Amino acid sequence: MLILLLLTFASCLFMTGVIWVIQLVHYPSFFFVSDYWFADFHHFHTRSIILIVGPVMAVELGTALSLPFFYFSQLPLAFNISQCALVLLTWAITGLRFVPLHDQLGIKNESDTIDKLVANNWSRTVVWTGRSIILSWMIYSMLAAK
Repeated sequence: MLILLLLTFASCLFMTGVIWVIQLVHYPSFFFVSDYWFADFHHFHTRSIILIVGPVMAVELGTALSLPFFYFSQLPLAFNISQCALVLLTWAITGLRFVPLHDQLGIKNESDTIDKLVANNWSRTVVWTGRSIILSWMIYSMLAAK
């Protein structure tokens, strides 16, 4: 079980770091790209970021959803429910909110859309940070019990 939990933890910590950089640096930088270069910049962003976050998010999803099935009796119910719900929430927010916003930016550079991107990204930042805290607590609790 420990390897699955550590893979979940590592992928979540990685994504937490990525989302904080996206939140505080990358998305706000969209405001500084001229209209002339924005389409190329945005295309580069969407094409490149998926290479970084896609595999890690897939590992995070797979390992998070596997934990309750393989180790249900060894992990607290609240942990199983919360960590699964939060990883599914990040996928839902990304698919339902961020894909459409990026689709809009792929058509036209609009500061209102960038504002929405930055403001709405706090939801993913909070969720990934919260999940990292929950996983940290779970691992600490398991190690302290030994």
